[in-house]
Amino acid sequence: MHRRLSFFVALVAGILLQVTVAPELTIWGVKPDFLLAMTVCVALLEGPVNGAFFGFASGFLADIFSTSLLGVTALAKTAMGFLTGTFQSRVISRSVLWPALLCWAASIFHEIIKFLAWKIVGAEGTPPFLFLSVLWLATYNMLLVLAVYPLLKRILPEREEALVMFNR
Repeated sequence: MHRRLSFFVALVAGILLQVTVAPELTIWGVKPDFLLAMTVCVALLEGPVNGAFFGFASGFLADIFSTSLLGVTALAKTAMGFLTGTFQSRVISRSVLWPALLCWAASIFHEIIKFLAWKIVGAEGTPPFLFLSVLWLATYNMLLVLAVYPLLKRILPEREEALVMFNR
């Protein structure tokens, strides 16, 4: 499958899972963030630039399909895509545990960025920052990566060289 088409298919699958399946998987008031888990996985497989691009695209789509402030989720997912992508060259392990642990940490930072952005903008109806809920979300996303990472590793074609996705 062509590289750009693979990214597009992963993006569409992620937004569909987030909008349709995630609300049904809510446990203790927390629903998994398929898009963040996929952003972390894409960033680890493709590097910081493509991770940031996937994070922006998935975050922007998530913002469009939600009632929250437009751009906040895109900002947070872009940052997490870039930051976790920087670990691509530093983590030399084929184990799925590293992506899961990175997703756990990225989930916490993702929620902190969203909360701070809402506070800075002064958005009304900002949800409170509940640390236990954030820890549960991070654990939920970490478990989600255990299934998502191997799947994306198969779907995304092998990199022939370190290229930016839209370099042609």
